[in-house]
Amino acid sequence: MAIVAATAATTVAIPAITSAEVETGRPDRVLDTREGVGHSGRIGPGDVVQLSPSELGVSAGSAVTLNLVATGASTRGFASAWPCSGDTDDTAILNYEPGDVVSNFAVLGVDAAGLCLSSSTAVHLVADVSGSLDGGDVDARSPVRVVDTRERGGRLSGGDLRRIDLGGAVDVPDGVGGVAVNVAVTRSSAGGFLSVIACDASLPPATSTLNFGAGDVVSSFAIASIDGDDLCVWTNVDADLVIDVYGWIRNASDLDAQTPQRLVDTRVGRGITGALPSGSEQRVRVAGLAGVSNQAEAAVVNFTLTRTTSRAFLTAWDCSGSRPTSSVVNVGAGATRATQALLRLANSGELCLRAVSDDGRPVHVIADVVGAVAGNVDRPVPPPQPEPTGRFETLPPGSPLPSSADCAARVRPAAETRPGNAVYNQTAGRANGAFADHEHALFRRVDGAFTGTTDEILQWTACKWGIDEDVVRAQTALESWWHQTTEGDVTGDQSACHPVLRGGSQCPESIGLLQVRFLYHGEAYEDENAIRSSAYNADYAYAVWRTCFEGEFTWLNTVERGATYSAGDLRGCMGVWFSGRWYVPDAYDYLGRFDDFFDDRVWEQDYFLNG
Repeated sequence: MAIVAATAATTVAIPAITSAEVETGRPDRVLDTREGVGHSGRIGPGDVVQLSPSELGVSAGSAVTLNLVATGASTRGFASAWPCSGDTDDTAILNYEPGDVVSNFAVLGVDAAGLCLSSSTAVHLVADVSGSLDGGDVDARSPVRVVDTRERGGRLSGGDLRRIDLGGAVDVPDGVGGVAVNVAVTRSSAGGFLSVIACDASLPPATSTLNFGAGDVVSSFAIASIDGDDLCVWTNVDADLVIDVYGWIRNASDLDAQTPQRLVDTRVGRGITGALPSGSEQRVRVAGLAGVSNQAEAAVVNFTLTRTTSRAFLTAWDCSGSRPTSSVVNVGAGATRATQALLRLANSGELCLRAVSDDGRPVHVIADVVGAVAGNVDRPVPPPQPEPTGRFETLPPGSPLPSSADCAARVRPAAETRPGNAVYNQTAGRANGAFADHEHALFRRVDGAFTGTTDEILQWTACKWGIDEDVVRAQTALESWWHQTTEGDVTGDQSACHPVLRGGSQCPESIGLLQVRFLYHGEAYEDENAIRSSAYNADYAYAVWRTCFEGEFTWLNTVERGATYSAGDLRGCMGVWFSGRWYVPDAYDYLGRFDDFFDDRVWEQDYFLNG
């Protein structure tokens, strides 16, 4: 396999973007419409930019690895790329919005006429060559659309695995073990992620191919393994899916497509402990880890940036020479974005990473290995890597739920931001006799059997009930600003309040981290559990949520919203906790305020930490 331009000076996945501008002047840059490289001025409808094999530095019949950027668009659109003698078939390699800077990695075929690019609306395009693959490794072709659920096949359902028979749309050659595809998500019901995974992989997957916000159109190129003619995808929310095939990876190729394996997740301390400080450099061992041979020459890595409070970008290179002035992935404030890159590994088996944010705050980075290039580099075996406890995410309905003890062992240490909760946080709940024969079996799991800091309690709760830990943090902030002593729903009706809370002319109906209301959840107050124990208060509240999420509250179909209640509606069940009904106006208002807290990540803000 020929890996072209794979040194520190030229291994570039995406031009560095600072203040929404793409840096110029790279020696491997083959197209920059802003600077007149390859084409002068924005590419608009009807324009086709043709790059010859010599301009790309490759031979006809091979494949080139390109790093593409779209910037300066005034309207929504998409860009296409294809071998010039072929046809685009209206496929897309980049989707962009006005004002965005959008990037993608791609493996594209080059024929005797070269490589062609076009755009549906006026936009600047930048392209850097980062490598090439010869015809014996990759059978790169004109892109072909194989899936568009907007037209056939039906939307993906959150939590379900979709097996796609590629042979139903294209002829799958003999002797292939992988496929080069561009995957796009559109019209999603909520923010989430999608994974291209092995068809026999465990669910939910531990890695993502792309991440998106509600209603976003987001695409990402992927090199993925296939099972016969089948490609499998999974998403955690309902969404439409579009897949274009760009070529096949031969079984005999030095490029090996593999089931994605997580190498780095700064959120949970995998590979790197803590978010990358803006402007700092970090070395990460790759060879010998995450499915990569210890002798590998290069790796294909899917990089994701998340939890940013401003625009940010990540640069990755092989640690030799001077640091490149370009990046592998770019993201806007509050968004989560992913891009793949083919990168040569240092002789030490490492990659170097550097994250930069506009506001100088640390950046969380996730890296999943999706392929590797065979080599014969002689390296020491990497030392054992500590196993992180893992971030807690929403589990689909029907998933096995871990026990209180299992979750206690998985909680990550977190500082106390609410010293006033100390006594309540160190008080474990007691088993509730009222739940022994409860009609909903999940309530029998409620025990509040955990003590720790407030954030540790919320992590434990998220783990035990299979809900995203940041959802728990945001909803708990909305309910109580994380104070167990918070009282709510003040009333003059003393019978609506627990006896301990009565007194004076008015008393609170609800109390605690999740504001458990005595009038409707009196069983949670047995032994004053909901008052005395922060863990019990949260444990009970999410038992209610999970029971709703599993589809057991069928009585909701007798009330508002026209019998539309069913399992798997995370937001609907959050609204039920607040309003007791299904998508009534109060619930919509509650969810709107939750969205503000979640999007702003209030629990990380100074005004929250100080209050």
